[in-house]
Amino acid sequence: MVMRQVFKCAALTAATAVLASLTGCDLQQLWASNDEAPKETVAFAPGYRMAIGAGSSFPIYGLDKCPAPVPGKVVVYNGVFGRADTGKYGCVVVAPGMKTVKVVRIRNDDQVTETWQVDQDGPSLSLRTPKGETVAASNRQ
Repeated sequence: MVMRQVFKCAALTAATAVLASLTGCDLQQLWASNDEAPKETVAFAPGYRMAIGAGSSFPIYGLDKCPAPVPGKVVVYNGVFGRADTGKYGCVVVAPGMKTVKVVRIRNDDQVTETWQVDQDGPSLSLRTPKGETVAASNRQ
């Protein structure tokens, strides 16, 4: 029992010494290498339905080539037409570190291209219209 306490105390002392020796930059790099930074590219297939608030849903289309899904690296959400055709244009693709993304949608019976704001906080991703409205996946896909 006494030996366990000695090991616990030694481990705590070693951990404290390591943390005290790290500079602010080292800590940022250490934390950034964990789950704080988004690590996956997210792609929405042509026709994926989104909604703003409680409003009606609408399909979105992108200007990017559709990537192939890769576990742990690329997530592709299917649209109303099913799976995205890898290598063909039409997907909305959001890669780690992006601040904006171009989205084509129907608004007031017109096709418009908008630049949406991308907010990435750790593994979470949120999208906002040019008016600052939060966009979410529609319940209707």
